[in-house]
Amino acid sequence: MEIMDRDVKRLKQSRIPLVK
Repeated sequence: MEIMDRDVKRLKQSRIPLVK
């Protein structure tokens, strides 16, 4: 499970959980 910092920032802003 690899998540880029950029994606993490977007997820935090969108407040949407990312599941892979």
